[in-house]
Formats: sequence, C-alpha cells, structure tokens
Amino acid sequence: MRDSRSTSAAGAVSAELLTELIREHQPVSAEDLLGLLAEQLPAGLAETQKLARIHNHLRHLVDVGKIGNKGSRRYPRWGLV
Repeated sequence: MRDSRSTSAAGAVSAELLTELIREHQPVSAEDLLGLLAEQLPAGLAETQKLARIHNHLRHLVDVGKIGNKGSRRYPRWGLV
C-alpha cells in the first residue's frame, strides 16, 4: 500500500519545481518542460508517461490558478498568471 503523504509531498515538490521553471522560461511548452525536467523524472518511465506526468502537473497548476495558457489550444505555451 502506498503512503499518500510521501506521494503528495513528492507532487508538491514537482509542482513547485515546475512553477519555478515556468517562471524562468515562460512562455514554455510541455515538451520544453520535459527537456528541463528529464533528470528529475523517474528513469523507468517511458517518454509518453513522463509527458503525461508533466501534463497532470500543468492541469493542477491551471486548476489552482497559478499558470495559464499563453498560446493556442493546439500549441499551448504556459506562463504564470
């Protein structure tokens, strides 16, 4: 059984890191973020899984109002709100 505290703590660190990277490089695409976060993501994940993890974090940051899409729906570019 997973410990939800460690999972949410790891997610919080990733969300904070993602927010900092967006602040430094905005506007930035999810693919650009994947390149910047490559060494922080687990090596056992496939490229599509890593991108899905970044998309999940981006969606969370949008939902809480920290970032917004500065590009189009087809080619989103993320920046701080």
